[in-house]
Amino acid sequence: MHDDDEDKPTVVLDYNAIKEELAASEELEDDNIEFNIDNLIGDNQTEYESSELAYDFNIYLFDYKDSFFSNHYQIIEMEQGLGILNGLQELNKTLSEDPRSLIVFYYNQAPKVVNQLSAQIKKKFPNTRTMIIANKLSPQKAKAHAESKFAANCYLSHPFDFEGFHSEVKKLNWE
Repeated sequence: MHDDDEDKPTVVLDYNAIKEELAASEELEDDNIEFNIDNLIGDNQTEYESSELAYDFNIYLFDYKDSFFSNHYQIIEMEQGLGILNGLQELNKTLSEDPRSLIVFYYNQAPKVVNQLSAQIKKKFPNTRTMIIANKLSPQKAKAHAESKFAANCYLSHPFDFEGFHSEVKKLNWE
């Protein structure tokens, strides 16, 4: 009997590699994992129709030991297809169940962890795209990072608005 679960790709996070990358004050922990798409429906209506902001993939905002996205997800102004992930186990499960998705990282939360996760996702999940949002990200820094082994598929400087976010998302190549 063939087990289909064995054929599904999974992120086998190299916790030792990530721990080595972390500063002494940062430790990998995965507590208080919460995920609820229903809580992420925005009430703000914009000049854009909701259909203009609908994608054929889900977008997951990854909050690592912080609440940046939990506090700012409304700026993206999406009514569906948006979720917040709060832990590494949740990220693993989501990537396994929804590999054709966009994972958005806030680089300033934990740069070394974001680098490791971006590299591992790119290697193990070729249908997943990643975006890095960073404070005052210059085009030169984004280009340098994009040329590294930790490259994301797109970059966005914070502060940003929903138009900037969606403009970058629309540029993603899924082929």
